[in-house]
Amino acid sequence: MIPVLDAISTSNNVLVISHIRPDGDAIGSLIGMGMLLSQLGKKVTLFNESGIPDLYRFIPMTDQVITQVPEIEFDTAILLDCANIDRVGSQLDRIQKIPTLINIDHHAVNSRYGTAWIDSTLSSTCELVYQLAQKMQLAITVDFAIAIYAGIMTDTSSFRNESTNLNSFLTTVSLLETGFSPSYVAEKIYGSHSVARLQLIRIMIEHMKLFEKDQVWFSVLPHTEIKDLGAREKDIIGLIEYGKGLKAVRLAALAEEMSPGSAFRYQISIRTRPGLNAAEFAKQFSGGGHPRAAGFSTNLSLREIQIQLIQFVQDSLKNS
Repeated sequence: MIPVLDAISTSNNVLVISHIRPDGDAIGSLIGMGMLLSQLGKKVTLFNESGIPDLYRFIPMTDQVITQVPEIEFDTAILLDCANIDRVGSQLDRIQKIPTLINIDHHAVNSRYGTAWIDSTLSSTCELVYQLAQKMQLAITVDFAIAIYAGIMTDTSSFRNESTNLNSFLTTVSLLETGFSPSYVAEKIYGSHSVARLQLIRIMIEHMKLFEKDQVWFSVLPHTEIKDLGAREKDIIGLIEYGKGLKAVRLAALAEEMSPGSAFRYQISIRTRPGLNAAEFAKQFSGGGHPRAAGFSTNLSLREIQIQLIQFVQDSLKNS
């Protein structure tokens, strides 16, 4: 942590970044870090190339996140929840020219670029941002607590997955001392679904297939059907959990077909049970994530994806 603290202390004009197609942890850590830097009197610009999904716009300050790196001189860039530097998106070349790059993340597969502080024992990057606030003795406000809690809650799947540990709960208890409402955050994330999301669940179930004695669950969301429903990104987030919820399933994968003209044909989300490392599989395709939840983009056909997933499960279980 010390090198990161030193780099932050000497910074003045800071670009704060989180990964494309951001989840709750990417957004919470982005906003939380921005709040801390503002307390320190730094000039702060919040950037995410994909923008903020409607689902997370209840988090304070998300309206300040921009999707283009402005034509100004930054002395420091802080990259949050980005296991690989190319996760920042298409404006990587400009970002890499910023003199000081700070890499704060909790993914074990982080490539450790820049001045890095990586702690894979923590359930979320938001927890690292919280630890920075404590170390620098900065105020833990209600708005900061909402952002950090949203990241912890979503990256632990509401405190259900293996990354959940004592620190997850201790951090949450400390955040609760600000007086924010955890039920408010939960309602915004889990209680605001659209009719389109229910229709997507139906489509996903219609397309699902089971392999390897029901140990592998696979489904696809065709782009035409997503478009016809008027569904948005927030409607797709978390749908993969339905596949993993089946008792016999060891690995669930959901392929979201991208729009024509996209760089990749499919965005793949993976969930696994113990004995299968989703992040290691995704890494083969320049993706990443966690042992139980990962993702990647690909131009492989659906059949090719299925074959590789089945082979991965067979090899993993044979070697376990």
